[in-house]
Amino acid sequence: MNSIKKNWPAFLLPLSFSFGNLFKFLLFYLGLYYVENPIRWYGYIVSSVMFACFSGLVILDMLKKRSFSNKAVVILSGVFSFYIFAFGISFYKFGFTSTVLRYFEIFVVLCLPALFAGAYAGALRTEREFFSSMETLSIVVLPAAIIYFNGAIFNCSGFTDNRGLGVMNYMGVAYSFMPFLLVHIIQFTKDANWQVFNRAKKINPQIIRVIVIFIYWIDIIATGTRGCYICVAFFCIALVVAKIFKPREIKKASMISVSLIFLLLFNMFVYAPQGMAGVDRMKIFVNGLKNGQLTTSVNENEEIRKNIDEMVESDYHNDFSENGKEPLIRDRGTLYLVALKEFKEAPIFGHGMGSYSLKYGLYPHNAVLELLCETGIVGTLCVLLFIIYILFKLVYTCKENEEVVDLVLIFATYAVEANISGTFWNCSVLLCAIGYGVTLLYPQKKYV
Repeated sequence: MNSIKKNWPAFLLPLSFSFGNLFKFLLFYLGLYYVENPIRWYGYIVSSVMFACFSGLVILDMLKKRSFSNKAVVILSGVFSFYIFAFGISFYKFGFTSTVLRYFEIFVVLCLPALFAGAYAGALRTEREFFSSMETLSIVVLPAAIIYFNGAIFNCSGFTDNRGLGVMNYMGVAYSFMPFLLVHIIQFTKDANWQVFNRAKKINPQIIRVIVIFIYWIDIIATGTRGCYICVAFFCIALVVAKIFKPREIKKASMISVSLIFLLLFNMFVYAPQGMAGVDRMKIFVNGLKNGQLTTSVNENEEIRKNIDEMVESDYHNDFSENGKEPLIRDRGTLYLVALKEFKEAPIFGHGMGSYSLKYGLYPHNAVLELLCETGIVGTLCVLLFIIYILFKLVYTCKENEEVVDLVLIFATYAVEANISGTFWNCSVLLCAIGYGVTLLYPQKKYV
């Protein structure tokens, strides 16, 4: 385990953000991610389980050596217990349906390792290594980004209506590139060293970063993933605010942020290559806002909107993942409205974890509404008050540590994603942030 401590502090946290996506890209390079095949499914499952086991062994070793304070162990045990209790209630109430089982499997294989990785990083203070390691891992992803970039610019993509990559859908592509984009932006504002180019004196890493940022951002725009647009825009604004008292960094942060937002607006309203037709999806959202509506789909069945009250009053027990039915609702505005109505039906304790997906085939795409609907006011207040407490204490305690602030910005960006596209129960970055924040705020004395 001593060798693990020497070699993995730099990569355990970055891999919790990107392990699954890196595996998918490697399969893509090997020609194994172009169609559905057993290697894709079983290889992904086996590799994810192995990473989860490795993360667990690292944490067990740290617990054995008392690397965490007692307070941190108690708090993290409480977080784990909350999830287990929620899953237990759901299994008791709905049985071992495939929908709830899928949530639980993802929690075990992806979310728990993220909690462990965050706890490990907070205890050993590896946030500085996080950024350099993410840039190193970005080299693995870059060839796929270039392939996607070429398809978008020259309209020569052979995959799923020009917006996917192999069998990876457009949303998977966008959110796979996003963490690397955010890290490159941060490193650009700090003019940080890039390990890959340390010995190449004639290569300016800043120029390479600008090129890579441009490629990743064009790729994300081309996917038409509106949630990712909003996340990156939020990050850019938050980064400028965070650097406001650092003249050199705020200048670079402002320059890169304005450039990215301008590029998005240009592609939306002025010109976009034919291979970037996905950007038109944003116009649906913008036009809806002009009419005072939250609209994300023009294909929503009008009968759905007219019969929301009847749907809400009906019984649960429709396991969409098991019976193969299409989701009832596709539009975000309708999903949110239904979640609020479901909350009103059981405002104190909610309907139970996974109840929304069982009934409608999709989660609400908003973590707060999902909590209200499925855990009621009691569960939602417990979760939100705990997260707010950790966040404010973290920002106040570590405001002078630049790497901590930058990492919190990335966590905050994923919090935005969780409230426009994600689900609370499988939000691995949230658990990573909690693990990191708790062990950083309540360290064992020998690591202070």
